[in-house]
Amino acid sequence: MGLRAEGAPPTVEEIACFVGKNQRVYRDFWQGALGNGRFCIRFNMAAAAFTLFWLLYRRLYREYCVIFVLLAVLGAALRSIQLDPIYLPMVLLTSQLLLSSLLGLFGNGLYLRRLRIDVVRARRISDVNRPPFLVACGRTSALAVVLGLLFKLGLSVLLGLLT
Repeated sequence: MGLRAEGAPPTVEEIACFVGKNQRVYRDFWQGALGNGRFCIRFNMAAAAFTLFWLLYRRLYREYCVIFVLLAVLGAALRSIQLDPIYLPMVLLTSQLLLSSLLGLFGNGLYLRRLRIDVVRARRISDVNRPPFLVACGRTSALAVVLGLLFKLGLSVLLGLLT
């Protein structure tokens, strides 16, 4: 898309439409970064605990795909170097803990970046259509989490059949 998060910072109403019921929590998370256009670095326990599923829940689909592919490449690389089977679980666990920590630290920033981009897009349409547009772009998606779980389960079964 190439949209950059420029212009005035998101308003309280825009944040409320985009985030939904936890808008106060996220406004607190983003407090120092909202007005100055900076990236927000503040730890989010939910993002750390649920990692990829948190990305799906918050509708950060592109970020989910990028991290999923990186994890798949990492897993394939670890298996291709024929790491001693004793160490493989420890390396995979360490990489998962690292991912969880990084997403916990940067998750709020990714979500704020998405808000800013969608607010720029929303401001190009009429004032009447802006709130429904932000609601449709933001909020949360339990369905995406369920589909992500089914995808992961299906992939696990498929890979189990192939080995």
